[in-house]
Amino acid sequence: MNTHELRREISARFAIRSSVLVLLVLALAGNLASWMYLLLQKRETRIELQVPARISHGGWFTEDRVSTSFMIDTAFQFVELALNVSASTIETQTQILLHYAAPEYEGALLQAFKAAEEKLRSEQASTVFWPARYAIDPGNQNRVAIFGTLATYVADKRVSENPKVYRLTMRWSHWRAAVSEFVEADGNDPFGAASASAGVTR
Repeated sequence: MNTHELRREISARFAIRSSVLVLLVLALAGNLASWMYLLLQKRETRIELQVPARISHGGWFTEDRVSTSFMIDTAFQFVELALNVSASTIETQTQILLHYAAPEYEGALLQAFKAAEEKLRSEQASTVFWPARYAIDPGNQNRVAIFGTLATYVADKRVSENPKVYRLTMRWSHWRAAVSEFVEADGNDPFGAASASAGVTR
């Protein structure tokens, strides 16, 4: 075999080996892509999103941000659960309300509703709240005041009916609304003197 033929045979063998190597690399890349596809297909993404039972104003939300209108719906839901109660329903509704409470506020909220429960049971009373309008604190969009009328009934008899204002402070984090304040407020100054003058009502 002369030198020319030897070189041609070496080149042919090198070309075959290179082709085989390329095919092996491609096969490995294909297998890797298939494994990645199967892993991604089997991977389950689950988001636990807390929303009010009734959404009137709509809005948008992400994991850590939410529209003011969506927060207002949450505030109305919270107030309805907190104030439309009787001796037989307040315990269950308190447990639901605790899901909306910020961790640092759970103890205070539970204590307040336990006291309300004892009062309702001792008087065999119930309360109904009719919301009329709301206001947003211009200095803190997460503070909402809800204006309305609270009526108290003993048996089937209405014993009182008074205008009331309740202020809620909320935050949205990890797909859930957290209430860190729920108090009765002054109807003429629901957010304090610094905020009331610029309040926006609906």
